[in-house]
Amino acid sequence: MENAELGGDQASVGEGTTLSVEQLMEKVNALQKTNERLIDEHRKAKQSNAGYREMIEQVERKKLETDGNLSSQLEYERKKNSELAQAYSEIKQKTLKTNIINTFLKVAPDVNDIDDLLNQPKFSHLLKDAIDEESLSINEEMAQIYKNEVLNAKPWLKKQSPKVGAVTTKPSFIGGNQTDDYRSLEKDELEKFIKAKFK
Repeated sequence: MENAELGGDQASVGEGTTLSVEQLMEKVNALQKTNERLIDEHRKAKQSNAGYREMIEQVERKKLETDGNLSSQLEYERKKNSELAQAYSEIKQKTLKTNIINTFLKVAPDVNDIDDLLNQPKFSHLLKDAIDEESLSINEEMAQIYKNEVLNAKPWLKKQSPKVGAVTTKPSFIGGNQTDDYRSLEKDELEKFIKAKFK
């Protein structure tokens, strides 16, 4: 694995190989172009596959129509309807899940992990009550109630506020005459001496 340490205008890559910032930027640009090309090829292949799938379906339909077998045609249409219903259901579930996560990101920024918050079987009835199946969304007020209930029962899911630590630095000594005799000073003078010598 390459270890890149940036220093100045050069980077050390691997053993004994140094590259300038310009060379590294060229490599990054080349990788970005390769990535864009691969994504474009994948998109074209996906479109091409969809076109082939449509052609196969049309051939199957024509074959069934020419055979005149109504039960085969009916079975084919049921199969297509089932596939469409399943695809619709998957899209609906993904949309609902995305909307739920987005809502909880808004109402629960103080939670360590949204997935942990949502994965609470004991409180799932509150979550189900908050979901609107028609609009594929979740009621924000009920989401807030759900979050509060879960965090009351499981406070460790909430992000911890940073705790104030003890001061570990030593006071710095301000230079001056180090031979001052503090033993002979009065109380007020001793306070001034301490304030003057230590920050």
